[in-house]
Amino acid sequence: DFVPPRIEVKATAALPSMKPLQNNPLEVSAQYYFGPPGANLKVTAESSLKTMSSPFAKWKGYQFGLIEEQWSAQRFKLPDSETDAQGKATITTKVDIEPQTTHPLQLETNVTVFEVGGRGQSTKNSTLFWHQPYLIGLSPRFKDNLSGSNTDAEFNVIAVNQQGELLPTQNLRYALYEEQHDYVWFRSGTNWQYEVITRDNIITNGTLTLEGKAPTLFKVPVKYGSYRLEVLDEKSGVASSIRFAA
Repeated sequence: DFVPPRIEVKATAALPSMKPLQNNPLEVSAQYYFGPPGANLKVTAESSLKTMSSPFAKWKGYQFGLIEEQWSAQRFKLPDSETDAQGKATITTKVDIEPQTTHPLQLETNVTVFEVGGRGQSTKNSTLFWHQPYLIGLSPRFKDNLSGSNTDAEFNVIAVNQQGELLPTQNLRYALYEEQHDYVWFRSGTNWQYEVITRDNIITNGTLTLEGKAPTLFKVPVKYGSYRLEVLDEKSGVASSIRFAA
């Protein structure tokens, strides 16, 4: 028979965002639903460093990082702990690597507190992980990533700091690529499968300056086809790209 949870578990990070090699304590609390604090209970935790598609609510809908770049989540087992007499425990999260990716990341920590009978109750905490000087965001001014053909495709471009505030940025490089897709068929056992090979044909490039007072309007002429717009800071390696069709 189903037995409802006996304790409520919460985990709150001391910092809203963190950087490589920086400690960020998680305050864990365990409280019985109808009784005292969950004292002297075993606590386990595991963190996972993964991509974060929308790091700032204010800039929802913006693409941050190179869309063609892959990132595999990194996992970190944290030392076990135990709640004190008030049902509290502190878990210290820390990432000792400097990720080589243009994507914004988050450190997601899963905390489990075990009831006296051995059943675990879990909660998650997600914290923005800041490993780049800033982020470049791209947002199309058209729907469903489908721009009109034989006209200008329009985008909003931003650069933001760790708090999501706009930054003035100079000497960004942009490039518009037309993506041409080839399908290579091959046999795997008794089945036929295919692999998509993408070839980039550069259409135009140049420099871009962001004043940092509001999103910058960027226009680029397109014909019919599949495209990828890329904006890059060559000095820092910060970059973003977005795919669209026309």
